[in-house]
Amino acid sequence: MGPAADPPANGAASARPPWLKPERFEDPAFNAEAVVADLRRHVPLNVAKGELQAYMLTLKEQLIEVLNQDFGDYVALAPRLGAVDGAVVRMKQPLLDIRAKLDAVRDGIVAELESLQQGLERRKEIAAARATLELMQEVAHVASKVEKLLSEVVAAAAPPGGGLLSVDGAEATAVPAGGGGDPDAHARLLERVAAEVSRLSFLSNKGKGLAFVATMERRIQAARLQLSSHLSAALAAAIAGKQWAAAGHCLRAYVELGDVPAGEATLRSALAAPLAADAVRAAKARLASEPGARGREVALVADAAIEGLHERAGPLLATLLAPGSGMGAFDVLGAVVLQEVTQALAEGLPGAFSPGNPASFHSNFLAGQRLLASLESLAQTRASVERLRASDAAAAFARRWNLPAYYSLQYQDIAGAFEAAAREPRLAAAAAAGAGEEGAPTLRLAVGAALWEALRRCTSDAVFLAPLGDRFLRLVCQLAARYASWARDAAAARREAAANPAAAAAAAAAMPPAPGAHGAPGSPMAPVAPAAVGPEAWAGGVATEELLSVCCDADSLQQLLQGPLLQRLRALMAGLPSEAGGRVDEAFARAAAQIGDASDEVLRAAAEEVADRCVAVVRQLKGITATYRMTSKGPPTRHSHYVSGVLAPLAAALDAAAASGAGAGAARGPPPPPRVSAALAAAVFDSVNARYRQLAEELLSGVRKTESSLKRLKKGRPGGADGGGGGDSAGSEMSDSEKICLQLFLDAQEHGRQAARFGINAAGAESFRALLAAVTPAAGGGSGGGAGTSGGGAAPGSPAAAAAQGAVPGVPAPAQQQQQPFQQQQQEPLNPPQQQQQQQQPQAPPPPGGAQW
Repeated sequence: MGPAADPPANGAASARPPWLKPERFEDPAFNAEAVVADLRRHVPLNVAKGELQAYMLTLKEQLIEVLNQDFGDYVALAPRLGAVDGAVVRMKQPLLDIRAKLDAVRDGIVAELESLQQGLERRKEIAAARATLELMQEVAHVASKVEKLLSEVVAAAAPPGGGLLSVDGAEATAVPAGGGGDPDAHARLLERVAAEVSRLSFLSNKGKGLAFVATMERRIQAARLQLSSHLSAALAAAIAGKQWAAAGHCLRAYVELGDVPAGEATLRSALAAPLAADAVRAAKARLASEPGARGREVALVADAAIEGLHERAGPLLATLLAPGSGMGAFDVLGAVVLQEVTQALAEGLPGAFSPGNPASFHSNFLAGQRLLASLESLAQTRASVERLRASDAAAAFARRWNLPAYYSLQYQDIAGAFEAAAREPRLAAAAAAGAGEEGAPTLRLAVGAALWEALRRCTSDAVFLAPLGDRFLRLVCQLAARYASWARDAAAARREAAANPAAAAAAAAAMPPAPGAHGAPGSPMAPVAPAAVGPEAWAGGVATEELLSVCCDADSLQQLLQGPLLQRLRALMAGLPSEAGGRVDEAFARAAAQIGDASDEVLRAAAEEVADRCVAVVRQLKGITATYRMTSKGPPTRHSHYVSGVLAPLAAALDAAAASGAGAGAARGPPPPPRVSAALAAAVFDSVNARYRQLAEELLSGVRKTESSLKRLKKGRPGGADGGGGGDSAGSEMSDSEKICLQLFLDAQEHGRQAARFGINAAGAESFRALLAAVTPAAGGGSGGGAGTSGGGAAPGSPAAAAAQGAVPGVPAPAQQQQQPFQQQQQEPLNPPQQQQQQQQPQAPPPPGGAQW
């Protein structure tokens, strides 16, 4: 059949259109519209329709051929299958027989299995009953054995005389104090009894649901109590007699018994309590005989307790702390020694934990930390150290120290002292020069010295405590912020005083004199305290040089904060992780930045005042107009005489600031820090340049307006075109305005050269470049006031040619100026009428915010 079907299939494949792909119809995402749209791009629809119809006819013909093939064989197949039912019946019967046999076997196996299960259940019940019976027998046997052993213990503990003696030798009738014979043998017997009692406890716990065991419970508890009392007495006797082997057997008995807390209690009462009591008595005696030992209570008691522990029970302590001794269950360092010493201190010397005296509290706390470190040094494994730190005794010892109260008292003392200095109604100098450190910057004012003293106390060994490290760091930042606020208040009060000179004079008159100038407070000669305090009281009355001392101190304090103080705090907090150390550095950087920002405000206020003094000299440029209008003087060749003194007030302020920082008996102190001097010079230079430019532009504008008016008047006169006076009659000669502009240009250049004395790069200052642009003569013979754009070059004798001879700021004068005689270069003084006219000119008011001097 297969070979016969191949020709139709091949024929159908050959008749199929080449563009038809039957596999696309089997795609789950088949879309007829998409297929038709894609087909239209290759084959016209009418052509595709015709080809599909022809292909369909071909398929129908092939289908008929396939149906007709071997049709006769299909029809003849049915008569040949008549005996199939009989064959099926013959094959089914053997299978049914096998199934019946298998069912019978399975039923037999299930019956046997059930029988076995029942037998196993009965055997289990019998085994459980037997185990219960054996457990009951074993409980009774072990209980009897324990009672017998306890009777042996009592018999062995009795002294040869017949009575039972206690530890101190008194007759006892209930509980023996120790072995009457060999302590080591007695302790071994107790260890054996403890093992049996532990076994009895295990068995009773195993059968706690049995009625028989419940009836035995009272006997078991009685045996445990009796054994505990014997162990306690034997351990105390062994410790008192320094029988360390017997003490070790007793402690192992406690471990076998599972009653470690009872063993620790015995160690406290027999070993640690006497040591702590003796240490407290010795400390009290020393405190009574040596008043200077006050504040060392914890150190005296701790040292005596640790020393006594090694002397009295050194071998026992070594055995207990040995890793392989089998006694690791005992917390001898925490639950025994530390707990007993803490209790003895609290009862015998309660003032040792009181924060009322911060100095004593500090030394006692450090002594307590040394006690913990000593105990940790005795531990021989890391697990023992962690166990001590996590123990209840260590937690109780830590709760004894009221650290928040201690910090509160120190905060009040440190911050209060600095706040008192900041609220002083006068700006006092520091009592002693220097910051107290080798090579440390100098502090000039009492407020800066008080801040440094407060910061040093925060990180001193006598105040700082490691658990309060975060709080003392916050206090350092708060003190720095308070100082910055104080400096900002001083700058604000200074600006307010500059805006209201009358109120500033009244405040200066009301400032209290230095201490010692009047009577003591409360006496009739003592002055009345002013209403204003802090910067509001003195900021308006101090000299500018004293105001600069605030900036000098602020610069020094920034170096101290990020230098010695930060290093000191890093050393105190050496155990911090690197991330926390980075946070500390960031906090100190922010604190220093706050002080720097506040110092900049004070510096700006001082710079405005110094700039006002400089501008008072700059106002002499108004005399240049009279110099060239009243005379027939030629073009200028050098700067005016007043220019050399423009920045003289700045030099005087820096010198006075150095003098104000001198200590007692010194004529001159150290100069202001370079950063302060450079910042002040730059601020003053920029302010002077801005107002210099304003005055120069006003002068040039007035001169040009006057010259323009004169020219118009000349042109209006008969023959005015050829007249002279006030202007230039020839194109090659310079007019008065050009001469004045050139003079201003030379003055500005000299002003830039003078700034180099203070380390200022005048060419790099925007304000100076603006000043030069305002006074630079125009090219091509213009009237000045900016660089011209017309003309190919400057004519000889023009302002631009004359200006070209000027030197660039910061560069020596040009060669042409240097070749002229000194007499020709010297500026001619103003004649008396010119001076009088200059003095009669109104002075321009100072800019807002500047102080009047």
